[in-house]
Amino acid sequence: MNEVPGSFGTIASFALRFGQTVFSSSSLLLMFYHIDFFPFTAFLFLSLIQFYFLSLVTS
Repeated sequence: MNEVPGSFGTIASFALRFGQTVFSSSSLLLMFYHIDFFPFTAFLFLSLIQFYFLSLVTS
């Protein structure tokens, strides 16, 4: 069976997931440190959940 690029267990899959993690984390950090984004309730909730899960993973 042919292996699809980006399928689970390939180097392309790892590169895609790593890039997705880097870009999503950087966009969250940029929004978090920008003053105008913080008053929005959905972003506040998202940032709190993100840091909560991050603290669970690292502990």
